[in-house]
Amino acid sequence: MHYQAYGLRLESDLPIPEFLEADHPAAQPDFVIKKGNFSSPRSSKATQTGPFTFIDGSILWFRIPGLADFEMNNGREIRYSPSPGIDNDTIRLILLGLPVAALLVARGITVLNGAAFVIASNTYLLLGRRGPTRADLVASCLSGDGEILSDKFIALGPENRVLIGNRRIEMPGWIEGCGLNDKIYLTRSRKELNRLSWVQDYSPTSFPSVATVAYLIDGGISARADAGASTLRGLDKQKALLACLYKYKTLEPLYRDSDVLQMLVHLSAKLDLYRIPSSLAGGFDWRDHIRSLTRS
Repeated sequence: MHYQAYGLRLESDLPIPEFLEADHPAAQPDFVIKKGNFSSPRSSKATQTGPFTFIDGSILWFRIPGLADFEMNNGREIRYSPSPGIDNDTIRLILLGLPVAALLVARGITVLNGAAFVIASNTYLLLGRRGPTRADLVASCLSGDGEILSDKFIALGPENRVLIGNRRIEMPGWIEGCGLNDKIYLTRSRKELNRLSWVQDYSPTSFPSVATVAYLIDGGISARADAGASTLRGLDKQKALLACLYKYKTLEPLYRDSDVLQMLVHLSAKLDLYRIPSSLAGGFDWRDHIRSLTRS
């Protein structure tokens, strides 16, 4: 099966309905996803960077006991090996997280923790890890005419263009009121997964997806609820963006090879960054702030 995602063309032996089907097969896909066996990280010089992750150069192993093992090789290939009894739906849900993000990082693509959304044909970034605060902000976006481009992570291409990967956006449990946790989510049937998601027929050129404004959720106790959205500049902005890199501590060797310093300097120069106190999240008025930006 041939797909396109994040500005790349890929071939996969695993059905991935979240990705757009390619108009025609690429003679040489940018990367391949396939089932297969691979060497154990313990048999190489791999460094363990997290509970389930090992990295050796440009090779990453991601092992979840009882579910599946993954190997990402040089930004060109992802192999997966499911545990007995694990279905394709579970594999693809894991695959679309860290394994794909690691592949993008290895290819020099900027990957951030956060969500990307559109209001009035303009693209904005909401930076911060998944959680109730981010959920409140995304919900306030959806309550109007906003559209979500990505909610797992944000992949940015040249000129801060949001690279669209998933045409099927997961509807988080806080919308349905299901209170899902990761373990339950991974064992949902296809019928349930479809009920908790919606399909958006976005292509990489569907709308102007260049982001120039980002909002950062600040959970620090120094952030006052009445402070509104404050501007981050200079070194403070670069430090904040560094903290928002997707699983930076886990994937640090891959980021280092991708020249993370140059990446942060570019982002800092091209992106206006506003800090939002987490205590303000539920009542933050996107449109009022965006109107104020337009007037200025």
